[in-house]
Amino acid sequence: MRAQTKHAFAIVLMGSLLLLPTAAAIGVSGQFAPAQEFDPGQFIQQLLTNGAEALYAGVDEEGIPTVVYGQLGIPSEQLNLGSTMYDGCLVMGLVSTHGELLNYLMDMLGGFTMGPTMMPSDGYTPKQFSGGFDPNSILQMLGTEFNLLFSLFANVEQQASQQRMSQILAHLQTSFGFQFEELLILRIDESIFPPEMNFTLPFDSLDAYIYRVTNDYAAVVEAVLEVMNQDGFLGVLNQTVFSEAWASGAGLVAIPDIAYLVDLFSSFGGASYIPVQQPFLTSQIENITGPVAVAAVGYIGEQVISSSSTELSIGSLIGATGDLTPLSSGLSVVLANMPNNVPIVSYTPMHANYSFYENTSQLVFWNATGFGVQSDYVIHFTGGDFPPLVTVERAFSPGQTSIGGSTEVTVTVTNQGDEIITGLNVTDTGFLAYYPSLTVTGDTNKLVASLAPDESTTMTYSVAFTNEGKYTFPGARLEYVYNSTGFVKTTHKQGFLVESNLGSVFMQALLDGMPYSGIFVGLVALVGVWQVVKLARGHGGKSAQTIQV
Repeated sequence: MRAQTKHAFAIVLMGSLLLLPTAAAIGVSGQFAPAQEFDPGQFIQQLLTNGAEALYAGVDEEGIPTVVYGQLGIPSEQLNLGSTMYDGCLVMGLVSTHGELLNYLMDMLGGFTMGPTMMPSDGYTPKQFSGGFDPNSILQMLGTEFNLLFSLFANVEQQASQQRMSQILAHLQTSFGFQFEELLILRIDESIFPPEMNFTLPFDSLDAYIYRVTNDYAAVVEAVLEVMNQDGFLGVLNQTVFSEAWASGAGLVAIPDIAYLVDLFSSFGGASYIPVQQPFLTSQIENITGPVAVAAVGYIGEQVISSSSTELSIGSLIGATGDLTPLSSGLSVVLANMPNNVPIVSYTPMHANYSFYENTSQLVFWNATGFGVQSDYVIHFTGGDFPPLVTVERAFSPGQTSIGGSTEVTVTVTNQGDEIITGLNVTDTGFLAYYPSLTVTGDTNKLVASLAPDESTTMTYSVAFTNEGKYTFPGARLEYVYNSTGFVKTTHKQGFLVESNLGSVFMQALLDGMPYSGIFVGLVALVGVWQVVKLARGHGGKSAQTIQV
């Protein structure tokens, strides 16, 4: 991914709702004309009062889309944030990621360091790793599903906060279908510190509740969308586009009383605690009280724009099943972002007061409320700005095996476009960084001079396994050149399961000795003892003459 889309999930939603609508392109049905002075505080207050929805879509240089749809303010009604069950609640949040989004975000942030490569102090390491285990690889090797609900209560009696949290969970379950499993309940107050520390907290107490969301990801997406207002773009959005993408996320953040939160932050010591955000909060939303909520879904998809493409359809990226109709009450905006090397020829619809093109960042903004019902929002560009449609696939045969078995791995690259690509370099060695002791037969790297349209090339190798476990295969990598520009594509991360059976346990015993051989011998002895017991009780299946030792 390139810089244009790397920040989409982190800043685009809030930026589009709060910052991007400038004096040249904002307003509800023209309420803010381009020549008028723009008051950010007034605008934010209107968004929080009336609600808003934002649809962002962008593609990178490889034609890979990033899409985010979110609503601000409106979800507070669906969540019933005015109820007494939220009294004392500072913030409640739910976040769910699917596929490879978590790894993508960690890469975007520059990685995550847990410490140097190390061996556990007891000398034990899982057999498939065969040696020192690098904890930095945990995020890459474990599943990337991340599904949590958290909530914070301040200055509330412990029993009262627990009761209110139970009511919130019940509301989320009955109204939206969320299911939860308790992970952590933590109370922080001065009693947890030794008296000699003389430590003073900026609050009387803080209760933290953390739960795992146990719904499958498609159900989480459905539930998050249920939190939103059901008209606007959501009326024609196809939720499977978001739930089935290779990297996607969904979540919501609810603040039952933003004034209470701001006051509490201010009591923490002002700028010394939050040097940038606090002045913005106090200056722009000092008169805002009551609940605020944001809910959003988003995904990173497969290549949708190629060398033969000349337009980007925003509606197609959300699987729109009809016209894009703005919210009946509130502000609707659409934003689209193109790579810097792709000049935008035009965009539709276009209006002096309701659309805006910023050519430095290649951002197009539409005030959908001003435009009303539209069949689509489209960006037009010249052909040949993106690479041809190239696919990279990896397959295992068999799909799983037992100890001592092997699998044949095939990586296939296909040029589905209309133009030739050159300088292909196919590699699939990432799994060896995790499991250097695996036995690999064949080449895991292949160079190809060129690939014509509709032509494919394959690379095949085999991997033999001597230990059971779940093996992670990071994406196979393709580097190639099109139109004198280098591009990179990868397959998705895949898992391969090696199971044990009676024969493989015996083979494991021969290969590794104890404890496997001890387990096997013990199992044989246990069977023998059981046969003797059955014989003594007269239940043996064989006569005494047929029993052999």
